[in-house]
Amino acid sequence: MTPASVLTNCRAQLYETTATYWTDAELYGYMWYGERELAQLVPCTEAAFLTATVTDTSGYTSPSDILYYDRVTYDSVKLKRVDQTDVDALNRRGYGASSTTGQPTHYYEYGKMVYVWPIPQEAADLKFWYFSEPAEVTAAATDFTVPSMFQSYLQDYVLYRAWAKDDNEGKANFFRQQWENDKQLAYNNWAQRGQRDGYRVVRDVDNYPETQLGMI
Repeated sequence: MTPASVLTNCRAQLYETTATYWTDAELYGYMWYGERELAQLVPCTEAAFLTATVTDTSGYTSPSDILYYDRVTYDSVKLKRVDQTDVDALNRRGYGASSTTGQPTHYYEYGKMVYVWPIPQEAADLKFWYFSEPAEVTAAATDFTVPSMFQSYLQDYVLYRAWAKDDNEGKANFFRQQWENDKQLAYNNWAQRGQRDGYRVVRDVDNYPETQLGMI
């Protein structure tokens, strides 16, 4: 679907085929808010960003549209996700010495930055695999960020918000419940991907039988 088709379908149910009470910009905004709710509930907005490490540099800026990370790879090798306490423990092995350098094996997040450990000694591909914030819907030609299987659900969210603005409590509550059902369906349908042999399904090796520091 496209924002244009969602807009047309919603206007037909609002009995307002041209913008009068509800502007196009307002309804497009509702579509975006609906996408954001879906993206926060269901890890369906998969994205990737490739950069390169810099010698003796540990911190790298996260993609501007990130919601949360799925994985980080250095030179095509997955890094283990840790927190700063873990990094403190790792660095304690060389307490009193210079900062540990080498090929990164771990990463942690802080603010809008990702830090790798050890500090890279050379340039190599650093790839962020993550779930993105949906792009703002501002026009009919904007591409939705959520997968096509979920795009029809956005109609229920738009109608819920539109009827709420109109103070039509009965219709607003009806479409709000439809939206809640849609979100549950989206969550269940996406979870079923774990039963298929697809690339997206990756076991969380950070919590596999070894510790996050890589020790048995």
